[in-house]
Amino acid sequence: MRSFRMPDYLDARVVAPDEVAALGLPAWPGGDNRRHEHDGLVLVCDERGLHLELHDGSRHIKLRVEFIGGVLQDRAKIQQARAEMLVRACGVPNDGTPWRVVDATAGLGRDAFLLATCGADVTMLERHPVLALLLEDALFTLAGGIPEVAARLHLRQQDALAYLQALSGEERPQVVYCDPMFPSRTKSAAVGGDMQVLHALIGDTPDADELFGAALRAATRRVVVKRPLRAEPLRAPGLENIRPSYALEGRASRFDVYLIETLPLRSL
Repeated sequence: MRSFRMPDYLDARVVAPDEVAALGLPAWPGGDNRRHEHDGLVLVCDERGLHLELHDGSRHIKLRVEFIGGVLQDRAKIQQARAEMLVRACGVPNDGTPWRVVDATAGLGRDAFLLATCGADVTMLERHPVLALLLEDALFTLAGGIPEVAARLHLRQQDALAYLQALSGEERPQVVYCDPMFPSRTKSAAVGGDMQVLHALIGDTPDADELFGAALRAATRRVVVKRPLRAEPLRAPGLENIRPSYALEGRASRFDVYLIETLPLRSL
């Protein structure tokens, strides 16, 4: 039976299956140490691993980060994955050429997993310690099921802006991918349950423009940004004239692609 080391942000002890830890509290209040809730969010450790639960009035939504089975099962088939707009936007070669991608907003890890399935070596950056913990748990399971894909995924619990700004020389990846959290539109069923939990946990990405600027400076080949279909492109401070080289559009969102060699980046 596995146990998980919780970050100091939550609890210094080791929790075993069926124990529950609170979210968002810098220290434990007095009383029962087995279950606490904060803003309706609870982190649960059960026999399958870790998941989040959102309790908000009549809503009871579960979020589990998983790469084997679940919503990724069909999308992860290699031929289907290569047809994904994300994979095409990131330019992942199909001939085995080494291709390093920094996923600056790892989130639930699904995009990083699809890129790694197609052969990319992906560094996943996630600054929220709870979400990073869920990703770590999912990667543990993935390593036992599809080890060759797990070996191409590298998780760092770190602020993406600081990470990108520190890259230089051969450390720079070919691609930086950014999927800033879109502002929450509604709490209705129109917004998927996973996204409701994610918004409740981490909210929006207030430094999206700054992150985009750091991505332009870090990538050697291209930057890819996911945006709502009708939203304006991101504008990096001091680089407001930079526009996408092209975009791939879906039904509700698009991928703005910035080809570094074609951009007027002499001021960088």
